[in-house]
Amino acid sequence: MIFQKLFKSRSGDNKQAERRLKNRYAVGPSFPLVVSLSAGGGNFRGRIVNISAGGLGIIVDQKPDVDAAAVAQIAFILESFEIKASASVRYVRPADQGFHCGLTLAFDEPDTRTSYLQLLMPIAIGSTLVQSEGGGSGPHVEPEFDKLTFMGESDSKLTVWCRRDGSATPENFEFQVEEYFVRGRAIDRGLSVFSLVDDDRPHRAKDTAPLFQTGSGLELEIKQLFRWSALNMQQNVPDRLRGFLRTFLR
Repeated sequence: MIFQKLFKSRSGDNKQAERRLKNRYAVGPSFPLVVSLSAGGGNFRGRIVNISAGGLGIIVDQKPDVDAAAVAQIAFILESFEIKASASVRYVRPADQGFHCGLTLAFDEPDTRTSYLQLLMPIAIGSTLVQSEGGGSGPHVEPEFDKLTFMGESDSKLTVWCRRDGSATPENFEFQVEEYFVRGRAIDRGLSVFSLVDDDRPHRAKDTAPLFQTGSGLELEIKQLFRWSALNMQQNVPDRLRGFLRTFLR
């Protein structure tokens, strides 16, 4: 699985994840997810148009020689991870730059299905973050800063503190998914990871609870979730803020 520790208590609860990830999401242009489709005796490298828990739409350069409802194979490749699934071709239509293929997914193994839903998490989080009013837990807010808050799927929240000197320069941020937090400061470009619970078992805790440092394995996965979510943020998060967050991905 992609996240061995971060979502381990929910690894078998795919139905809940499927309900939560039922919408179609746009993949960020910088997100390094590659899709390979095998259909009609050919192999096609695809660009994702949209993706959901049940299927996806991709653009391929050449038209697959298949009929509707034909069975195909698809591979999702993300850095060192690869997930393979069966797919049913719903349609193949001409597009501006190639052919648009609509695919419904099927998985033989529950663990493979879980890995796919975990892959979908940062796409859903990043693409759904929109600005909202209100505060939340986080670093002390000084009078010289404005606080911008963005809410997204899976109880995700992005908060950015910007200077009030007319430049609106981002200085600090906090990224939260459920009980986990990533914080960064412009002064050192370092990332700190915290949790609302003091062990490796993910479960809900009150936002007023103290924060705890996480273990090394869990910390790496939380940072990975932040990095992939940041690469999927859309225009609802302004360019200057997305650019600021991406300086922490190096």
